[in-house]
Amino acid sequence: LEHAEDKLERKNMDMIVLNSLDDPGAGFGVDTNRVTILHRDGRRNAFGLKNKREVASDIADEIEAFWKKEE
Repeated sequence: LEHAEDKLERKNMDMIVLNSLDDPGAGFGVDTNRVTILHRDGRRNAFGLKNKREVASDIADEIEAFWKKEE
């Protein structure tokens, strides 16, 4: 989490996705994952364990909401 927060700030990004590698059933080599999306304004959206297609949809929804807010 600290690394993701640092990278978000250091690279001046709007958001970053933290991919859990420590949780059982999440990460590489399995079909499910658990992510947290960190926003520049300090918001965090933590998602439960989901299949990777659902994770991708969650990420796309976050990006879409961000762009709608920016318009």
